[in-house]
Parts: sequence; C-alpha cells; structure tokens
Amino acid sequence: MKKLHKTAAAVLALGMMFSSVPMVASANAVTIAAGDLTQDQVIEKAKQYVNLPEGFMFRQASYHEGGKGQYVKNAVWNVNFSSENRRVFSWITVSIDAKTGALLNMDIHDEDKTTFDKTISRDEARTKAIEYANKVAGNKMKFVEEIEIDTSMDGPKGVQPRMETFRFVRMVDGIPFPTDSITVRVGADGNIRGYNYSWNEELKFPKATPAITEEQAAEAFRKSLNLELQYQRAYQPYATEAVYQLVYGQQNGMFGGEFPQIDAGKGVAIDMLGEALTPVVKREWKPIADKATDSVKKNVNKDEALESINALGLVSSEYKLDGATFDSNGEFKSWRFSFSAGDPQTGANVKHMQISVDAATGELQHMYKYNNGGSMGSNFPAKPTLSEEQAQQKAVDFLKKALPTRIDKVALASGRPGNAKMGPQYGFSFVHLVDGVPLYDTTIRVMIDPMSGEVLEAFLDRPAANAKPMPSKDKVMKADEATQKFVEKNELQLQYMAVYDKGTHQYESKPKEAVLVYAPKPGAVFTHLNALTGEWTTPWGDSANPVTIADIKGHWAEKQLQFFAEAGIFKVAEGKLSPDAKVTRGDMVRYLILSLNGPRMQMEKSSYADVPQASENFEFIEEALARKWLNKDDKNFRPDDEITRAELAELIATALGYQALSETTGTFKSNYTDITESDKRYYGDVSIVSALGIMSGTDGKFDPSQGVTKAQAAVVLTRVLDQYKSNIINYNYFY
Repeated sequence: MKKLHKTAAAVLALGMMFSSVPMVASANAVTIAAGDLTQDQVIEKAKQYVNLPEGFMFRQASYHEGGKGQYVKNAVWNVNFSSENRRVFSWITVSIDAKTGALLNMDIHDEDKTTFDKTISRDEARTKAIEYANKVAGNKMKFVEEIEIDTSMDGPKGVQPRMETFRFVRMVDGIPFPTDSITVRVGADGNIRGYNYSWNEELKFPKATPAITEEQAAEAFRKSLNLELQYQRAYQPYATEAVYQLVYGQQNGMFGGEFPQIDAGKGVAIDMLGEALTPVVKREWKPIADKATDSVKKNVNKDEALESINALGLVSSEYKLDGATFDSNGEFKSWRFSFSAGDPQTGANVKHMQISVDAATGELQHMYKYNNGGSMGSNFPAKPTLSEEQAQQKAVDFLKKALPTRIDKVALASGRPGNAKMGPQYGFSFVHLVDGVPLYDTTIRVMIDPMSGEVLEAFLDRPAANAKPMPSKDKVMKADEATQKFVEKNELQLQYMAVYDKGTHQYESKPKEAVLVYAPKPGAVFTHLNALTGEWTTPWGDSANPVTIADIKGHWAEKQLQFFAEAGIFKVAEGKLSPDAKVTRGDMVRYLILSLNGPRMQMEKSSYADVPQASENFEFIEEALARKWLNKDDKNFRPDDEITRAELAELIATALGYQALSETTGTFKSNYTDITESDKRYYGDVSIVSALGIMSGTDGKFDPSQGVTKAQAAVVLTRVLDQYKSNIINYNYFY
C-alpha cells in the first residue's frame, strides 16, 4: 500500500505541475489553437520526436507564453504522456516551440530494463545522440562541437541508472558560446532519454579579437580565484560520526563555486551583467568575543527553556504561549515553542513567533517572527532608522547573549558593504571557526528590522555533536601552491559569455549581448582541493579525479570491474584493482549493500564478537544483519575470511528475497555433482542463483568451497543488479 500511495501522490503532483500554467487542455478537451500550432498538431509533433514506449498514452497539453525562464518571450506547448497503468510511475514531457514546432526539451522517465551485458558503449551512444540531434535540430548541428562533461560534482558515487550524456556547444567563428547548446541523453538500451535545445537567434557577437594575451588572462584569473582554507563536511554513507575535510575553495563558503570570467578586452573578472567584479579582500577571521562561558544550564526542562527565551527579551508581553514540543533525534535535543499576539477572531494585529531552544544547553537554536498579511512588505525601506553598521552591531550583541558557550568560535562573515540588505530587512551571516579556520557546515544568520532594530529571525545551527577529530591545519599546502594547482587544472579558453540587463539574470531573461572572455573550457566544474593531500575532492569525500586503473586492461571482466570502480564500490589503490585477488566475507557484504539500494541506517552496537565498531566493514555487516541477510545467532562473522562460492550463493539468494524458498525440500534438482540435497544449507541457494543465471559451474561442478575473485564478484554483482534493477533507479544513496 505504501508504494501505491507514493505513486498516487507523485502522479497527482505531476498533474498539478502541468496544470499550473495557463490554457491547460486535457485529453478530452476541445482542440484549441495557440501560437501557430493547434493542440492536435503539437501532439503529433511530440509523437514524431519521441518513440513512445508500449502502453504510453497522451495525458495533458498546456500552452504558455511570456513570463520568466529559459523560454521567456517564446510561446511554448508542453505535452505530457504517461503509462496507461497508473501504478507505473513513468512519464514523458515534451516542450515544443509554438511558432516553429521545434523541439525545445524532452524528458523520458521510464525504467530501462537493459541487462548489463547488453548495455551499449559510450561510443555507440554518441552515434545515437548525433543521429537524433541531426534529426530534430536540423542544420544547428553544423555549428556545434561536443565538449567533455565533468560529472564529478553531479552526485555521490554509487550504482546509478546507466545513462550517457552528450553536450554540443554552439561555436561562433570557432569560438564556443556555452550558453547555447544541444544536450542529448541516451539510455543503456540505446534509446533517447532526454534532449535540451537552447539557442538565441537574435544575439550579436563581437569580433574575436582579444586585447589581452593568454598569459595576462591567466594572471587575472589567478588573482580573481579568491581561494580560502576552510572546513567542509564530507557527507559519507553510514557516517555515525561527521567527517570533515580541510580544503581550499572560494570565499563564498559553497562547496564548488563559479570560475572567474576574464573580460578579454579589459583584463578583469566580470559578473553576469558584464561589470567588473569588486576585488575581494582576503578575510581575517576574528571571533566576536574573546571568551565563552560555560555557566549555562544542562538538559533544560520546558520551564528552564522558557526562562532562557525570556532572558533574551524576544517575547514581549503581548504574546501568549500557544504550544510546546520536545524533539530528540539522537544527535540534538530541542524545545520548540509557538507564540501569537493579536485578535485571531478579527485578524487585527495578528503576529506569530516560533522559537526553538537547545535542550542540552538552553541556548537559542532558531526564532522566526511573522505577521499575518506580511505587513513589512517586500522592499527595503527608503529611509531606514538604522544604518547597516548599527544593525550589524545589534546582530553581534544578540549573538553574544544567544550563544554564550560558543561565541569565541563565531565570526562575522562580512561581505561587500551594502550586501546586508535582504528584502525588507538587514541580514548578517556568521561562521563557526575551528582553530581560526571557517567551518562551512552550519547556518548562523540574524535578520534585523531596519526600522525598529528588533531581531526578526535567527538561525543558529551548531556543528555536528558527534564528529571525528578535525584534520589539523599544521601541514596544509600554502595558498599560493593551491592557487597554482587551480590555474594548471583549469586551462583557459577564449569564449563568448552572455551578459544580462541589470536586475535580471540567466534564469529570468534572455541575454542582452555577448562579450569575449577567457574562462575554463566549457564543461569544467569548480572542484575543491584537499589542502592536505593535494587531491581534488567532492562534497561526499570522493576523489574528483578520473578513475584510472592499470591492471584490468584486456581482462576478461574489464567492463564490470571498471563499472564498480567508477561507482566507488571497488577501491582502487595506487592505480590498481587486483582483479584476481580473493574477496573477503566482509568486503563482499559491503559490495552488495552499496550495490543494492545503498545504505539505509546507522548502527552503533556490534552484534558479532569479531566485528568491532572500528572494523572497516562494521556498518555494512550490521546493516546486512538488520536486513536479515545474515544469521543473527552466529557468535562470529569471520569478516576477513575469503568468501566461498557457496556462501556467496546463500548471501545473494537471501538478499534477493529467496531465503524461504531456498529452505524448502523437494523443490530443486541440482545439475552439479558436488552439491546434493544432503547439503541442506546451500542446496537451494545454489539452485536458485544457477536458475537465475547469476552463478554457474564448470564441467558439472559448482566448486562450493572455492574462493571468489574480485573479477568474479564484479560479474556476479552485475547479474544481481539485473535481477534487482527496479530498485536501483533513483534510490537515495544517503539518508
């Protein structure tokens, strides 16, 4: 029933999304004309662009013109198809230019049932992509070049739906213009799964005559990087403790960032408006107080939490307490209170306030004030009572009272003057410091009313309570060395950049013009640099470097080994995978957990005497036990023993849900001379995995006591995935 409810909710949400734009027409509605095409003509166009899977039918069409976004000023038809079986959450969306009938966007969300051994290669997929783009984009493919796409920041490693993406960027007299491009996605079965077309016919391009040299551009790029040493959390699977990386990144505190675009005429970094960026001064982090206090209450009750709130002067006498809630998630405990003021019957002067307090310390966690009707408006007042400096001081003074135990580790994240105006209020951000280095894992922000000076909102997150020791900054590389690595990695290329009118950006309007810039090649992404190892890293703690393996070239299982190495499931050590090395029981459990639906839960207690919490595979073995893949009555698991073929057969059959079947008697007939029904433990398991084509024997023997190599494990795992494929599409790798 849960699956049914989720599917129904998702279909309903999809229907709401498509019915939120003007002039919606259902399948049974009277045909209308919009733009230069009728609804029926558009539906037929969509069917020409998409090879509808069996059982798909037209569901909905909508017409839209004007507004904001990629198709601003364009008239667009959106057409939706979905499976006739409403229990199957599969759909297709197609966007078509209402004037020309050109395909603008297409997405197919349908399970790809292709088995691993029949998955097409990337070269074969590229041929399919080019054929399709030539068909639907016409002569535009004559003016594009394929670019290499860096996917290291797309998401955490793991088994993902097999999809190949190709992006073709517009070239203007040999100069790339990345804003205009054609993107095609091809599934493992060779069918087109997605398409996007972005092209501006009206834009004028200046002559490609840069006024600066490549060396001058590289120096301007170097100066504009604004790298900063910082701590970033690595969101790893099974993290019972938070793990932090010490990295070099941009001063915005975001993991990733945007590359400086160097104006090829002026030699300075410019923004999306084409204006020179104000140089960012290197920040010197200084706590807003020299000393913290530990004179706070511990494990406060409701009344003590309310006393803490009253001591901050947040709740005036006009407010009354509406309710209180206690929450505990294992890491943090908090009291949450709701207050209101005014007359709810008439709606006069009605105001609300939500406040949460850390139950462990009595310190404020979050507060938010809001009025019915939004009386503050959305614009910053023309004549504020408080200057930015005065409001900033109020925010600092407030934090000194609200966070007494950590105020010596909190610093103001000052930006450029004037950037504190956030809608109708002032907003000031702060960061936690660890040995003077900013920790970008929490939100500390205070919003001040520019007229009254009162605190309107405060987010006062704290670092993870349960974290591994922070890496020391004592042996980090120097900032200049890190900057040089960024410059060397991101080779600059002359290209055109779109600039926009003031007050708009690329998500609101079409560009007003193009300017010539030096920037990293199209497709490059900003990646953080591990300040201790000098390796490029992702937000999940994975290496952002391409996976290169020296010892699998030409191996009979090369394709499968490469797949699991790129997924991060097989570890590559010093460029080698050791494909013929035997696999341990603990490692095999880890491989299977990471391949089938990813990790789900945190484990804190050891169930086996020989699998302590410090064990490399502790969390994976404990989760396998929780999923009932393992025998809870065994005292030891023997994680370092080589797994045998019989043990692997048992593990797979159980993981696929065949445990009860495998234990039945008189059901199976073995084709192997070395596995008989008298071997009650493995007889059914071996029969099942053999019947499913997951494992097989040789010369009439299964060799149940033989070990399993990493190459053999890779092949077996791909066959398991083929059996389990309906569960690996869009699963949540982290919880």
